[in-house]
Parts: sequence; structure tokens; C-alpha cells
Amino acid sequence: MSKRLFNRTLPVFAVLIAVLFLFTFPIWNSSRIPYQGDLINSDVTELNFPARFLLAKYLKERKLPIWNPYIGSGFPQLAEGQAGMLYPLNLALFFVFNPVLAFNLTIILSLLLALIFSYLLFRLYGFSRPASLFSSIAFTFSGFTTSKLKFTYLVCCMSWIPLAIYGVEKSFARNNYGHLGLTTLALTLQLLAGGPQIVYITLSAVLFIFMWRYLPSLFNGGWVKSRDYREVLTPVASLFLACLLAAALSAPQLVPGLKGLSVSTRGKGFYLDESIGMSLQPGDLSLFVSPFQRGNPARNTYGRSDSFFWENIAYPGLLTLILALVALLFLRKKNRSVHMWSCIGFLALAISMGKNTPLAEFMWRYVPGFKLFRFWQRYLILTVLSLSFLGGLGFDLIITRFRSRRFAALAMCFFLTGVLLADLLLFAHDQYSTIEADRMLQENRVAAWLEDNLSKDLNTPNRIESIGEEALWNTAMNQARGWMGDKEPFYSFMESLSPNHNLLFGLRSFTQYGDYGIYRHQAIHELAHFGFLKEGWKATVLQAALNILALHSVRYLVTPFELEQEGLIERASWESGIRGVKIRVYEIAGSLKPAYIVQHFQIYQGGESLDYRLLVEAFRDIEERRNFVILERFPLVNFGSGSGGEARITRREDLYIRVEASSPGGILVLNETFYPEWHVFVDGVEKELLRANLSLMGVELEPGEHLVEFRYRPDSLYYGLAVAAAGLLLLLLLSYYAISGRKKRAL
Repeated sequence: MSKRLFNRTLPVFAVLIAVLFLFTFPIWNSSRIPYQGDLINSDVTELNFPARFLLAKYLKERKLPIWNPYIGSGFPQLAEGQAGMLYPLNLALFFVFNPVLAFNLTIILSLLLALIFSYLLFRLYGFSRPASLFSSIAFTFSGFTTSKLKFTYLVCCMSWIPLAIYGVEKSFARNNYGHLGLTTLALTLQLLAGGPQIVYITLSAVLFIFMWRYLPSLFNGGWVKSRDYREVLTPVASLFLACLLAAALSAPQLVPGLKGLSVSTRGKGFYLDESIGMSLQPGDLSLFVSPFQRGNPARNTYGRSDSFFWENIAYPGLLTLILALVALLFLRKKNRSVHMWSCIGFLALAISMGKNTPLAEFMWRYVPGFKLFRFWQRYLILTVLSLSFLGGLGFDLIITRFRSRRFAALAMCFFLTGVLLADLLLFAHDQYSTIEADRMLQENRVAAWLEDNLSKDLNTPNRIESIGEEALWNTAMNQARGWMGDKEPFYSFMESLSPNHNLLFGLRSFTQYGDYGIYRHQAIHELAHFGFLKEGWKATVLQAALNILALHSVRYLVTPFELEQEGLIERASWESGIRGVKIRVYEIAGSLKPAYIVQHFQIYQGGESLDYRLLVEAFRDIEERRNFVILERFPLVNFGSGSGGEARITRREDLYIRVEASSPGGILVLNETFYPEWHVFVDGVEKELLRANLSLMGVELEPGEHLVEFRYRPDSLYYGLAVAAAGLLLLLLLSYYAISGRKKRAL
């Protein structure tokens, strides 16, 4: 039996590998990585690859990048989640291989898992092997996935959706709810991969399918009439336990993520207009049939500013749509699952359309979780899975017409699968390109100059900031004619060290790419980063923005703009590969030291509200800010007279900063982002960590000489590990109980 199963499984697996290779062969190496653009830059080179590059660096040093000192004046990397710092696949690959190969393998293996799990799901529904292959290809390599390869965490997460559903369907098919352990596994790994929205979407499908199977059994199966409450409660309790175990096992990522959420830009969620403002438009439904009718961003021909192509696209192949229609027409009365998956696909599509349906505002107001997410179009993954299911049914329906003619049936299988492959391969060929890893990783002119000119002294300003990347990106896109075109303009764009790209060269930056971040820092950063007026390639930086940079120990400003402003000194410039553009480096005169002591203060009692006017007023006068610190309560120490004293950083590590201070009594300000898991000790005694200048760290000092130690203690990680250990113990006990019960029944 096992040999027969092996002989049947091996050819299927070989076909899956062959299909995978067809779609991903450009990245089966360590010399190139996939490349897709975005509105301003590429999530590959400016977000996802740098974060995993950092993970690889730390893993080889037997550490984890819990706190990232290179972006956002310090950033809780573990709390962000999307980097997947605790995702087992990432931990294994980035520990063993070089970062480029590991990054590529992450994508390749995630797509392989999606193929395998979706194939198993469709086989569970009774599809033939060819139909299951067809449907798994339509799901895995749909336009939804191909257009989002730049969102690496999303690819990692979506691969587990079919397994989560498989666990539910298998439980009802076998009347054995132990199969929900597969759902637990899928949800756990999705959470560890850093995709809370995909977890939410997966849970939506799981709960819908569970209720679809459970309610008929409850009423039609006689459970209620027989009052067999064990039969009634077992499925519900099993699903609840499966979700609880998933939360527990993923707690090392989940708990830090919740900790970060409480002080993040998304902690209070989005306003209604922000949440549904970029919904799928009714006109975008035609993209299901003709994906490039409005242009292709990869060729720089998609000109709509009110629509994101890569969010709206869910193209499963034209043939998939035709076969799905066949299934709906001829099988809707014969197969109950057709109704279920049709409902799932339709509801997911309605949610994706956001503001264009009455459903959106209701869900935003009354369904927990929806306020936290933008791009409700991510629900289209369920529409794609629904269409893949229906397409597989239609595939089998057509093949059965050739049942008596085996050769004709085989030829039709090859023909239908070949048409789908050709269609989706052409789409993929027009969506993702690759770039040379060496060109991205080599220390470019700007990075090399900064490395030579940034002092290694711990007490001198040592941060950089890049502005103007949007104008530079648009120019590079136009010159290259999209990211499928000439790559030279994009290599030149990378020289500007746009946000997060600085990670590759170990340069500390004030800014951090992405909407997620510590709310206070992000509010201040937005004024500094976008606080300039431009005319062509000349610009004037607002004084408040320049003061913010100086107060955060930013020494050099990298920009494509020519800046003529007091307080900025041009130190270097290079002709870029982008026509008519130079990359310039300016020094900010008078940037503050990373640690200093002040004796004057102002009190801010506005809570978390930081509006534009407040920030401009707060940072309009640099000289005032040098001598005053903004606090959120009155200090308890008595300030002495005279100068503010001296503070010197004598040791600096990611999770530990030591400062030797001589103070007449005042506030020690450390130019590192305030985060609740930092603690401060003065002469060995823990003191209250103050929020200084709205977003930085500070501590009160009595007159005298002091040794001040700032320590990062990731309590949320420790609590998460403890919860995960408890969850693992519970899982082992349940497994032991299940095995013991099976042995007793066998006897």
C-alpha cells in the first residue's frame, strides 16, 4: 500500500516542482533577487530584504534583532512582525544560507507549500489528480500572489491558508476533530510569519466553513433532538482549543506585537476613510478578465492614482474563470460545497470592494479588527481560492465527457493545464523582474562616503536622513519605463539610501520605512521627512523640520535636491545614473550630541495627540530646544544653578547604553526612541524612564556624578515564551490523552 501511494505521490510532486521552477527559475540562485516597485520605492530593497539581511547578520552571531538601532532612532524590530524574526522557515534559512539565497528560498518554499497544501485540499474535496493540480496552480500563481511577491511576509502567510481549511474539512469528513491540529499549525505559523491581516482572513474562512458544516449536523443530524451534548459541544470546543493553542504557540511573536501595537501608529486603528479609502472599484472587476486593460505598473503604463494595481489584481487565469462558470451552471445543485465556496468568494469580493458596498461601514464599526487594516482587497485571496475550487470542478466535469476515451481525456488534461500555465506565466513575466544582488549590496559611493565621514565617537551626531525619494523614484521609473525595464536608474535610486536601505551598510537613520511605527516618532518624523518646499530639483527645508533633525543627532542629509539654506553645508555630490539628477550630502550644522543634560523644561499634557501645528511650534526654535526639554509631568528633583552639566556615552550596544554624567541637577536626554521596554538605572537603582521631547528617553538626575544605564528588557518576549511553553505542554497532554484513548478503544 505504501509503495503504491509513493508511486502515485512522486509523479505529482515532480510536476509541482516543475511548475514551481517555471515560475521562479530566475531566483534559484544567490546572485539575483526578485524586484517589484511600489508607489515610492520597492518593498523588496527598502523593507523586506533589509530586515531579513539584519536577521541573517544577527543569527550568525547567535542573536536576534530584538531592538533595531539602525532605523527610526531605534525601533522594536520584534514588535513589527512583518520581518518574521521568529518564523521557523526564516530562522532556518537565514541561519544556514547567505541572505540573498535565503531570501529567494523563502519565496520559493512558500510557493511550494501553497501548491502542496492546496493540492491536498482539492483532493480532499474529491477532485481528480489532474484537476487538483490545475486548481493548486490557479491558486498559487494567481495574479494575487505574483503581483505581491514584494510583500514577502504575505507570500509566507498565504501558503498556510489551504492547510488551515484542510484541518476543518478533514475533521468533519472523518468525524475526528483532532485534525484541527493542522489548523492550529497553520494559524501559528501565519502569526509567526507576521501576517495578522492574513490570519484574520484565514480565520474568517475557517469559521465560515466550520459553521457551514456544523449547523446542518447540529439540526439535521439529530444532535439537538438526542440531547447528546458531547456531540454538540465537541466540535465547538475543539475549534476554540485549536485557535487558543495557535495564539499560545505564537505568543513569542504575538505578545511583543500587541505590546508594540499599544504605542504604534495603528494602535487606535484607522479612520473610516483611511481604512476603506483605496477599496476595489466596480470598474476594477474587469481586471479579473483582462488584467492589463488599464495599463501595467511594471511597464510604467498604469496611470491611475486612486487605485493600487497590486492590491486590486486577483487574476486566476481566464480558463479558471470559464471552468468556474461551467461548475456554477451544471453542478450547483449536485455539490453542496459549490454553494459554500460561491458564498465565500462572493463575500470576500464584497468585503474587498469596501466603500462601494453598504457592508463596509457596518464591518468597520461593529466587527472587531477591521479598524486596524487597510487594503481590504487582501480578502481577494479567498475569492481566488473559491474560483480555483470551482475551476477544478469544471475541469473534472469536462474530463468526464472523455471517460471512455482515455487518450483523449489525457490530452484534454494536458491541454487545459497547459493553457492555464501559459496564461499565468505570461502574467508573471509582466509583473516581477530581478536585480543583481551584488549591485544592491556593494557599498555605493554615498554609503562609502558616509562610512568614512561619520565619526566612530559615541558622543558625536551619527545619524543620517534621506529626503526626496518620491521625486527620485518617479524620475527613475519614467527613465527605466517601469521596473521591467532598464535597471540602472534603480541602482542609482538605491544610492540615495532611501529608508531602511541604510540597514545594508550598518548606517543609523532617523527615518523608518512603512506606515507601522512608534506613533510619537512617526508623527515627528513625518514633519522632518516631508517638511520641504520644492521647485524642480531645488528645495527649501522648513526650519522646524531642520531643527527636528538636529535635535535627533542627524548629522548628514542625503537628497537629490539642491538645498540652499542656513544650517546646511554641502559636503559631497555625485552625478547619478538618473538624468539631470545629482545625489547630494549635506551636513547639518549644530546637531546635538546623542546624550546631553538640560535644566529647563516645558510641560506638555496633550496626551497622544500630536498635530502639525503643535510640532511646528514645539520645534521652531533650535536654540530654545537646546536648553529646554519637553516633559509630560513636573520633575521631582531640585535643579541646581549653573550649566547643564556633562554626559558622555561610554558604552553602546543594541540593548544597553551606559552614560557617565556630571550634573548640577537636571534631565538627561538620550536621543533614542522611547519604548516601554526600556528601563533606566541611576547608580544601580531603577528610576522612572521619562518621555523627553515628545518621543525620546530621559531621566531625572540629582546633583553629582552618576552612572546611568539604559537597559532594554524584552519582557513581552519572555512572557510570550512562557505562554508558548504552557501551550506546548497542553498540546503534549492532549496528544497523550488522544493516543491513550485510541489504544483503549483498540483493546
